[in-house]
Amino acid sequence: MDLEFFVSSDVVHGGYDETGYPLERLEYYVIGETPTGRRFAHFKSFTYEREADAFLGRVQHAYSLGLSINPDYWREIDPAYGSEAYQRLDDQKFFRNREIMDAHNAGEISEREAFDLMMR
Repeated sequence: MDLEFFVSSDVVHGGYDETGYPLERLEYYVIGETPTGRRFAHFKSFTYEREADAFLGRVQHAYSLGLSINPDYWREIDPAYGSEAYQRLDDQKFFRNREIMDAHNAGEISEREAFDLMMR
């Protein structure tokens, strides 16, 4: 499998301040992406981007030596937006149905409305 690696980040829950207000923080992790847009994220995450960059260097070096990724440490995540892999899932209405369920879970549409939309 041909992979290109890079660091990405997400906003995650970062605890609470002294008044109980929730805090957010960035979490960094390494992603491998195939030419068709399939993506795999390493399970290890980092608080600081420099730590993720150092880990990225080690992953790239090991991969350049011919080592493959170990599925025990990597999980497949959503494909790159607009990629061939994304389009294949979109053809199956994967993202459309997920958006419908998100709307239902947020209380924006009823269960019946969600079901009707997904059956179209």
